[in-house]
Amino acid sequence: MVAASRAFLDLVGLAPDQVIGSEPPFPWWESPGAFPPDLGGDGTFVRVTGVYRRVDGVRVPVQAVGALLDDHGTDDSLAIVRLDDLSERDDLEHQLVQSGRTAAVGQLAAGVAHEINNPLLVVLGMTEFLLMDAEPGTKQHERLTLVQQ
Repeated sequence: MVAASRAFLDLVGLAPDQVIGSEPPFPWWESPGAFPPDLGGDGTFVRVTGVYRRVDGVRVPVQAVGALLDDHGTDDSLAIVRLDDLSERDDLEHQLVQSGRTAAVGQLAAGVAHEINNPLLVVLGMTEFLLMDAEPGTKQHERLTLVQQ
């Protein structure tokens, strides 16, 4: 690696002297065989997602977009890669899934409450009719009052 931006160094948690001059497989790749992409050499941009592992062990999902620019006639070539930290995007996706689950549970609870309230209203209505016929102070009246409560 010839150069690295401050943002990249912060992303992997390494100092410039630990990055510049290093060659693949890089220690920050979680899966060296699968990441980074094979950039070919024709200047075509390639996009791939992968995971970096910081020095402190934190996994960072990233998306790399890069191209290999071949200097025809020499052994030199230059790879240009832009990395995007996908941590925030992944967190937002997780929150979206969680909110969808919460909404589904709310709908289920509302449906269950509706199914329970319908028969309860019938029971309460019948209890009121029976209370009108029951003599106050009798066991029947006490039991109907208890049902109504």
